[in-house]
Amino acid sequence: MTVHEQLRKTLQLIQLERQADLEQYRQKVLLRSLTQRTHDGTTWYPVKLKRHYLGTGERLTVELERTQHLDQPHAFQSGKVVSLFSNASGKPEKDHANAVINYVRDNTMVLTLNGDELPEWIEDRLLGVDVMFDEMTYREMEFALKEVMKAEGRVAELREILLGSQPASVHLRKPKETYPPVEGLNPVQNQAIRKIMAAQDVAIIHGPPGTGKTSTFLVNYVRESLQKKGKRIVVLAFTNKAVDKICEAFREPRQGASIPYLRLGSRHVRDRHLFTEQIKEDDNPDNWRKIIDGNRVFVSTMTTFHNNWQLLRQFFAFDEVVVDEASQLTEAILSSVLTLFEKFVLIGDRVLLMETRPLSATKRWRVVEILERAK
Repeated sequence: MTVHEQLRKTLQLIQLERQADLEQYRQKVLLRSLTQRTHDGTTWYPVKLKRHYLGTGERLTVELERTQHLDQPHAFQSGKVVSLFSNASGKPEKDHANAVINYVRDNTMVLTLNGDELPEWIEDRLLGVDVMFDEMTYREMEFALKEVMKAEGRVAELREILLGSQPASVHLRKPKETYPPVEGLNPVQNQAIRKIMAAQDVAIIHGPPGTGKTSTFLVNYVRESLQKKGKRIVVLAFTNKAVDKICEAFREPRQGASIPYLRLGSRHVRDRHLFTEQIKEDDNPDNWRKIIDGNRVFVSTMTTFHNNWQLLRQFFAFDEVVVDEASQLTEAILSSVLTLFEKFVLIGDRVLLMETRPLSATKRWRVVEILERAK
């Protein structure tokens, strides 16, 4: 099967998954009462408005707190599309606003609203949040796949390499002279670092949990790359918990100096390296540029980066991306970042394949086999 045939098949599978997700949404949300949805975990109700403010990119952000059913499991997670509604009039289908979840922690949820003004009913006491069917994500995945399918030049080259049709290039003529051993690493670990450094297109590190993929390889690779190449590196993971782990490893590495970084995300994240904390209420792009220019490493969840990459690219060109938990990648997600970077480093467990959209119980596919193909 050619790469184009693989991508066409993936496109068909995405369309099938969309139909399955839509039916799940209809059964679990549209056909159920508010009480049933709250019990099922597809609705938070009631919630209390804690505060609202302008977040990254001058976008309206609200912070909500669940006041009842505090231990009820739920389907909310970072990146999900939701509907914030007021039930004060008894017609939540009328008084509602679409939003995207920035962050969920315990019984607190932070949303970015899709609009330029706060709803008039935002101060009502009977607020709630519904899970929405994420039509936009499917449109973006289909668009990204179609763009990659018709791509030319460097993007087409990376497409063929990442999907296994073309070998990747490696500059490894004098590895020991070009990339001397890293102090504190054993010979096998140093060999792995040298190979990743020498890779020009894609490098893959895979292994079971607890083998030091993040704390050893990721940290040392980023440090060495900064010293040898000086290019900007974007480090991505799928969850805030994984990003927390990466940032902790940069701040307190097992060996060597700490690595300065800038973290992208909601103000609700507790990290002094957070971009929104450093700019505070400053809306001057020149000051933003000073902060961004002072960093070479940028850490983010996939969702936050996807929502903000166009803003970031106004300040700097993307060179290289490191994706942790890369076994969660699908061709559709990969296609969405394929046109942005020159080099990919994928880190993960090739056996650990996790669902990325839990509502999709009838999903039948897991098409990315990039790590498996690399064997």
